[in-house]
Amino acid sequence: MKNFTQVPNEGIKWSRKLTAERYPKPLSPLGWSNIQAVFDEGVRAFAVFMGLPLASNAPLAISVNGWILANENAFDFKNHFKINLTKREQASLLLETISLLLGSSNPLKSLKSLVHWLKYPEKSATRLGNSLNSIVLPFAGQAIFSYLQRISNDIDQSWENTKISFQEEVAKIGNLIESEEDPPKLLILGEKLRAAMISYIKPDL
Repeated sequence: MKNFTQVPNEGIKWSRKLTAERYPKPLSPLGWSNIQAVFDEGVRAFAVFMGLPLASNAPLAISVNGWILANENAFDFKNHFKINLTKREQASLLLETISLLLGSSNPLKSLKSLVHWLKYPEKSATRLGNSLNSIVLPFAGQAIFSYLQRISNDIDQSWENTKISFQEEVAKIGNLIESEEDPPKLLILGEKLRAAMISYIKPDL
């Protein structure tokens, strides 16, 4: 990590914490130029999944003397996670919440704690022991369960076809690469391979 050239975008907090495991050694300029597009697309797809789409001009990672550094703010999903529920899921959650409120020993207090949590989740207590008697815990649990159940069902329905399609495309391109000797055509095949990798990594959550 010493003797780096100047890091661009000085206002960004660049870090190896998020890339050290994936890229433990420096990469060549050619290696990073081939990997960067796949890396960026994978991160952006995951950001959309987490409910926090990234700005198209937000830099995600850079190579400094071959070491790959990531923009920590772009990966701060933990503090920005949003659950995107469908209207049907919202209606179901609302009915369950009303039932919980009516069964609460202090409906007004429970409602206030729920509204406070919805407005300021980062300020709410996170230790379960502080929330066991609150409506917040079952509400949040049911919201997360509904969301992840839908995502799981979507993956079950689409993943197998995505995987098979990717394997077939890579095998096809691989055969063409083995029999091709013309450098410009090899570069075109390389771009097709990268495009296939991006289409594969987007749903790989």
